[in-house]
Amino acid sequence: MRDQGKLPRTRSVSLSIFMNRWPVRGDLDFDKCWHRLGEVRRPEPAQALAFVDEHEKSIQQSVFGINAPNRFQTFGTPVWTWISFPATRHGNAGTVSFADGHAEAWRWREANTLKIAAMTGWNVVQPAVLNTDRDLGRFFAGVPETVPVR
Repeated sequence: MRDQGKLPRTRSVSLSIFMNRWPVRGDLDFDKCWHRLGEVRRPEPAQALAFVDEHEKSIQQSVFGINAPNRFQTFGTPVWTWISFPATRHGNAGTVSFADGHAEAWRWREANTLKIAAMTGWNVVQPAVLNTDRDLGRFFAGVPETVPVR
């Protein structure tokens, strides 16, 4: 975090935090994510986030973290918080892929999303538009509704 954006990034795509995480301590552990395609049911694979084009000021580890409404909040943050932040370098849009293998370009709609993207420092763990953020809300649709059947 001390590079002040001066070090080049070597990747821009991160795996959804809900896809095949290793055992970790804390509020997101091994039994709260999918490990095999057959476990991806709610939402179905065509809606389950797999990879996200991550913003260069957000890349800090190998996963794209978001909260799961009605299940848990990462780091004890409010549900409407950007944990990781999506890329905006493609004309205020970013690419996401899904467990069924298809990908989509998502154009960001909220002024708050563009404000966060323009920050000079790291843009992780930033507040979204409370209860109505159209950009973050799209990500919520791609997280597991239940713990996978084991």
